[in-house]
Amino acid sequence: MNWEKQVKQNKVLKLNNVLIREVSENELIDINKITYMMDSYVKSKGNSTMGPMINYSAVEGDENGQAKIIIKLLVQLKNPIHNIEKPYELKNQIRVTNCLFARFTEKEENIQYAY
Repeated sequence: MNWEKQVKQNKVLKLNNVLIREVSENELIDINKITYMMDSYVKSKGNSTMGPMINYSAVEGDENGQAKIIIKLLVQLKNPIHNIEKPYELKNQIRVTNCLFARFTEKEENIQYAY
């Protein structure tokens, strides 16, 4: 596979008009449904997305010192949406430093090798 040649480190990800949906651990089984609903929400507001949906994950310690997984779905919109309803939130701009960029150019059925 030739996708490994297209890996870049220390990139800055900059997104504008970002719709965010936090996903709780007990919702993970319904992630495809949540993704579909998020896309439908954008369309119902007369808007459209730019680029792919981004999966953000991190681990934080809770008040008892237990690890808590934070999962968020992010999508960049062409235009801002006003009057956002829960469970969504909108950020005008997000900048994430120290990102890894990898472009996958093989057949989709081989994507598990990229992960």
